[in-house]
Amino acid sequence: VAAAIPNSRRPDTRFLDASLIDGGFAISLLPASRDPESSERAADALVRLFMEALYADTTNAFGPVFEQYFRNALLLLLSQSPEDCLIENLPRIFEDKAYRDMLLADNPDTAVNSFWRETATKANGEMSLASVTPYVTSKLTRLIGTAQARRIFPGAGKGIDFAAAMDAGDILILRCPKGDLGEGRTGLAMAAALMQIQEAAMARASRNSRKPVRLYVDEFQGARGQALGTLLAEGRKFGVSLTLANQSLGQIDGVRD
Repeated sequence: VAAAIPNSRRPDTRFLDASLIDGGFAISLLPASRDPESSERAADALVRLFMEALYADTTNAFGPVFEQYFRNALLLLLSQSPEDCLIENLPRIFEDKAYRDMLLADNPDTAVNSFWRETATKANGEMSLASVTPYVTSKLTRLIGTAQARRIFPGAGKGIDFAAAMDAGDILILRCPKGDLGEGRTGLAMAAALMQIQEAAMARASRNSRKPVRLYVDEFQGARGQALGTLLAEGRKFGVSLTLANQSLGQIDGVRD
């Protein structure tokens, strides 16, 4: 595909390979902006990623307790400056009281501060912080458990800017080879990329003029989550068309309809 791009478009092309240390493939799950709306959108997206892509087959992996603790931890993490905001620091909020207290001292969100100072630290039994910590932090292993995962999912605002690429009409080639990443991480990388493409496309809804975006997904059955289905159903009104390739109808139960 890269070889077929005409010379006139080479300056606008980025080839990003998730299997390489210097491949440039990075999906930031945390926003660079500190405003509350961006933080809430990031929390929603991460919960979706857990439920739809990471643990879709584990029906008892989530519940209101997980979401309450996870959201408050993420919102506390996002109170830091972007350069210090790393998803790998989420477990520290649960496990490191000194670190948590440092963040609370500078956090202007009174609701989040009240949760950690009152609810979380004073709860007993199954709702206690000690009991909930492994229940929440274990879900983060696939995102932060290896150097490769931390490279693919870096700190706030350090990933691919899909919205800017759409606006500029750039060409992005994203490579997620299953043989190098493993099936689980490949599906996760594809799901995260498609979620951000979907969000960038939907953010263009209020514009009268939108550059057409052509999205091609090979081996699309490996993309977990609902983002691809949403793009299939609604992408046209946001100026997005899709070309999807795979081997057999039996692979595409999730989006067949």
